[in-house]
Amino acid sequence: MLTATIRYWTDDLGQPTIVGYDNQALHLADLQAHVTRLAERPSLSEYNPEISGHRAWLTVNDPGYIFHAYFGDDGIDFEWHHQTVGRAEVLGGILQLADLQEVLRLLDSGEAPEDFLRNFARHG
Repeated sequence: MLTATIRYWTDDLGQPTIVGYDNQALHLADLQAHVTRLAERPSLSEYNPEISGHRAWLTVNDPGYIFHAYFGDDGIDFEWHHQTVGRAEVLGGILQLADLQEVLRLLDSGEAPEDFLRNFARHG
């Protein structure tokens, strides 16, 4: 089980609105299904050609780390914040959906994904 917060833009209410939920405990398969749907959500420019940016956000958190994923038109931007006694690490970069699914699998199995994420990091 992973604890996740999910937010996304929708126009189901007649105008672009952010919806989602906070701190839900989800089984890995359920969370992976959610992120697949988030990646498939329409671009913000489909709501309004003058709007751009991330169409969905995901945060997975646990004591010791926070993982953010931001779903955009060019991939999934990520930030990994990990802190242990005497050491803090922040990585950021861009992933594709299959890479994000692997990060979630690693987190669910209790493995730290730093080595995997370094392959995609822009800094850190």
